[in-house]
Amino acid sequence: MAALRADAGRLSKDYVAEPFEQVRAAESRLEAEKNNLGRAIEKAKRPPCTKKYSGGTSMNLILLIPLAIDTITDKGCKW
Repeated sequence: MAALRADAGRLSKDYVAEPFEQVRAAESRLEAEKNNLGRAIEKAKRPPCTKKYSGGTSMNLILLIPLAIDTITDKGCKW
């Protein structure tokens, strides 16, 4: 078993990815970055919760319900 492990370790050190594998890995990293960027842009478009449900000068307790829903689902407004 020790000899097999040593051979496997030596082979893995000598392994060089083929160009096609390198391109595929780069594409997957780019796709992940696009997903993160897209989420950040969508979150930036949303209005802040502190202004959306402020209610002006009067305190409206009914606005706490949609505020709680938006906070839990993380879809309506941002904190």
